[in-house]
Amino acid sequence: MLESLLQNKAALKATVVTDGVEVSPAILASVVSEDVFWKNVSNLAALLKPIYRGVTVLESDTATLSLVVRVFMDIKTVFFDVLSKMSIRARTRKTLLERLKDRIEYCVQPIHLAAYVVEPRFLGDGLSDEEFLKATDVILSLARHLDLDEDSVLTSLTEYKCQSGIYGQALLKSAAKRIDCKPVEWWKAFCPQQKLFPVAIRLLSLAPTSAPCERSWSDFGNVHTKKRNRLKARKTMKLVSVQKHLRCSNTKLREKAAKRSHGGNCDYYRTIDAVSLEVDTGVESESDDDNEQEEEIGMPSIEFDDEDWVPDDGSLSDGSDSESESEWGDSD
Repeated sequence: MLESLLQNKAALKATVVTDGVEVSPAILASVVSEDVFWKNVSNLAALLKPIYRGVTVLESDTATLSLVVRVFMDIKTVFFDVLSKMSIRARTRKTLLERLKDRIEYCVQPIHLAAYVVEPRFLGDGLSDEEFLKATDVILSLARHLDLDEDSVLTSLTEYKCQSGIYGQALLKSAAKRIDCKPVEWWKAFCPQQKLFPVAIRLLSLAPTSAPCERSWSDFGNVHTKKRNRLKARKTMKLVSVQKHLRCSNTKLREKAAKRSHGGNCDYYRTIDAVSLEVDTGVESESDDDNEQEEEIGMPSIEFDDEDWVPDDGSLSDGSDSESESEWGDSD
């Protein structure tokens, strides 16, 4: 909706300035003025874009548990980048970052960090030492659950993380970077005899959301209806499989299913660099030349440092909390 507004900005402006159309001065000023309405729309669209992209990816059929960490890295980077360029109150900016911090702590759990570590394309890239230790603890706990030797699993994890031994071969590295190479297939093809293999397969086989299951249940519900309630599970499964293959034979339905299956953006999170995330938000800096230069915040890690994430020295502030320089701030 916000992108539609921005794309039709010229048409909307032409509508309110057409002769013979009576429009209140307040609406006219809001729509025509670049410094009020359209700037807020552009900033809000830039903040919501990574959230929409992340939800779409995580609800796709091919999403893995490791993508949860990557999605929140993207959201966090965009938030820090956009908020540092917006002329809003420091209190408002701090509140938004606090909400983001709470959401990350709620959504990203140690099991997501563990899946992010065993993803061959990521290798735990961008995680802090504390986050990596949490991931290692989950991996060892799962090894105990599977009756595996913890020392052997830990040794294999160390070689995997350091890219030494069999994991250091150029073939494995190049295969992991291929977009069409799925992480589960990578482990099954190249490292099926490694001690870390059983743990990695179980972590990477988990879906981040229940959306794929909901879609499967919907397909089964369309086949096993009230009028066809005597179908057994085996025959129902065959009918659903035939139905999906028929959809794939249709070009338009195949393209629609492929978009739903891949989320349209899965490859985005598997190609960007977690160490130096470069996000094009389309939001230009709004700080004045007279104000102090705001310090850069490049923090791809999921973890928030209480001393750094919301500075108290005003480095995230535009130098003023006045109502005239704030379009998003709450009035006192």
